[in-house]
Amino acid sequence: MATQEVENIISNLEKANSAFSKQVLNVEDNFVKSAIKAQRKLLDDMSEILLEAPDFKNISVSQRLAWYAGQTNRINSMLRESGYIDFTSEYVDQYKEFARLAQETFRAAGWDAGFANIPKEYINFLQNNDMKYFKFLGNEAMNKIDKTIFEMSIGGYNRTAMLSELKGVITGAYEWGDKQGLYEWHAGTYVRTQASKVQQEFMNVQAETVDAKHFTYLGPADSKTRPFCAARVGGVYTKEEILQMDNGQTGDVFTERGGWNCRHQWIAVPDEVARGIAKAA
Repeated sequence: MATQEVENIISNLEKANSAFSKQVLNVEDNFVKSAIKAQRKLLDDMSEILLEAPDFKNISVSQRLAWYAGQTNRINSMLRESGYIDFTSEYVDQYKEFARLAQETFRAAGWDAGFANIPKEYINFLQNNDMKYFKFLGNEAMNKIDKTIFEMSIGGYNRTAMLSELKGVITGAYEWGDKQGLYEWHAGTYVRTQASKVQQEFMNVQAETVDAKHFTYLGPADSKTRPFCAARVGGVYTKEEILQMDNGQTGDVFTERGGWNCRHQWIAVPDEVARGIAKAA
């Protein structure tokens, strides 16, 4: 393969991968914005409940328990009412777009367009699996809120103190320093890791289809780049070589690249392109 042809393929591949990565980052950012909005909705709903609460210091423990029991159904409905289920569903729906962009990237690497298909069953599995995990995270968040309300009502907290504590639990705005809230921290952190992992998994399932032997490592080379990634960006490696690598974090370099929040991708390239990259290096 002529040098110019290899250079053209690499240029097209970098453009396609950059567009894919920008879309992933955009989806991640929108998810966190939705999480923050949902947290505020939760806090507003909790404020409304507490405005109707009795003065716990002037009633018995039995009366406090009775008040708490009367709020449980209301509290349990807040997960859906906050918008959490909606924006997590919208996130997993983006996997279809991720698959399309992965196909474009695969073709840009020089593969025949006929090999670029990603089975719908594979996309559906990833969507369903992640949606189950988001529901688990959401239920954990609500359980934490529920437990906080229970303990504070039994403990005889006044409304102001309860609201302050719940604000810290929901939004992370504790007096001793800003922290991310329940959705933003747990679900948001998962997305920032999982979105790029799904991106790589779509690349890998296509590589498996064509029994690819070589992979190039694409992504930024800037001040934020880990030494592990900096040493490999622009290079070409066999799958066997990749499986022997150690990123010092996850132990799964082929799927998770440099580790948590990695911004790079392994992309399968035909043998001729791999030889051209190696020669250019």
